[in-house]
Amino acid sequence: MCFNELVQYKNEHGNCKVPQTYKLNKQLARWVYNTRSRPQQQSKERIKRLTELGLDFGRREPTWEQMYQKLLAFKKEFGQTSPSTKDFLEIGFWVIS
Repeated sequence: MCFNELVQYKNEHGNCKVPQTYKLNKQLARWVYNTRSRPQQQSKERIKRLTELGLDFGRREPTWEQMYQKLLAFKKEFGQTSPSTKDFLEIGFWVIS
């Protein structure tokens, strides 16, 4: 069930980086977090399928400080703190949450 939702998320957002604080689908956010944080509990086939989709098992969610620095860089470049374009969805979701 969540795999199909992840496919849909990727189609909409262009990546599989579902934020832990994704309020539009908390179940998907929890599933992605749990899947990424416990790769040893996944079958090799499942990891292969998710990796091919674009789920990254190597990186973790950015820290608050990392996102804050991204927001500062965005403000410096664009003069505001409301990122809303597709290129800045990660920062935008972080600001909202």
